[in-house]
Amino acid sequence: VEPSHAYYGVLGEFVKSVAPHTEADPLGILACLLCGVGNALGRSIHHHIGERHSGNLFILLLGETADRKGTCWSVARELLSLANPKWVDACIEGAGFGSGQGVAWRIRDVRGGDEGVADKRLMVIEEEFSKPLKLAKSESSLLAGMVRLAFDGKPIGVMNKDENRYRCQEPHMSVVGMITPPELLKLVKGMTAVEDGFLNRFLLCGVKRTRYLS
Repeated sequence: VEPSHAYYGVLGEFVKSVAPHTEADPLGILACLLCGVGNALGRSIHHHIGERHSGNLFILLLGETADRKGTCWSVARELLSLANPKWVDACIEGAGFGSGQGVAWRIRDVRGGDEGVADKRLMVIEEEFSKPLKLAKSESSLLAGMVRLAFDGKPIGVMNKDENRYRCQEPHMSVVGMITPPELLKLVKGMTAVEDGFLNRFLLCGVKRTRYLS
């Protein structure tokens, strides 16, 4: 199959239109767009292959420092902001991951006097994907487990006492991560990120700087 076959429909036409005017890899732009649209659509759009699968994607852009990984997302965000500005403002977290507890808190359900967060759509932009990989190495970290469950659309939560106990029954989380290939190989060496299914949930996309623009 020719790579050009991937660029169909509205998103494909957009990528082909902007490609000559940016240094970002068209593949990376398209991947970010698909990830964004899948999150904006929410949980209602889904299908079953053994289990329920929604449109939330986990994308990991692989490229060297100057390969414009961040630009891929910036170009995609321009279109997404025009199409659904309320979703962009409310559901995109550009600061990346903090902790597993933070993920559950960000989209927590109503509990007692806590009104929670009504919109369960969450799109995390992690420009330093080395950070969650390092957190996942810690035995005390809940992040890797939270990410796996969120990808599968299963309930996530923290079973603490009293006001520190919170959960989200129906998460709809998507991720765009960015990292260089050498750093990824260095960090996953000797860890269970692949074996436990954490990294396996990410679609790895190699991106390259396509041109130099003045």
